[in-house]
Amino acid sequence: ARIHHPELGEIVVPNSPLRLHGTDKVEAGPSPTIGQHNTEIYGDWLGLSPAEIAELREASVI
Repeated sequence: ARIHHPELGEIVVPNSPLRLHGTDKVEAGPSPTIGQHNTEIYGDWLGLSPAEIAELREASVI
């Protein structure tokens, strides 16, 4: 399968040979990039507000 990776551009990845009866085929996609979900983790998991996240980024803490 050909997929678009945000950092590498178009790449070829193997499809899974496994096919389970009664399930839909799942298309391959790129893995997350490093830090892609940081804002969600800081906000949803750690409870930081957008202002707190911005402050930490300004101070080069995150």
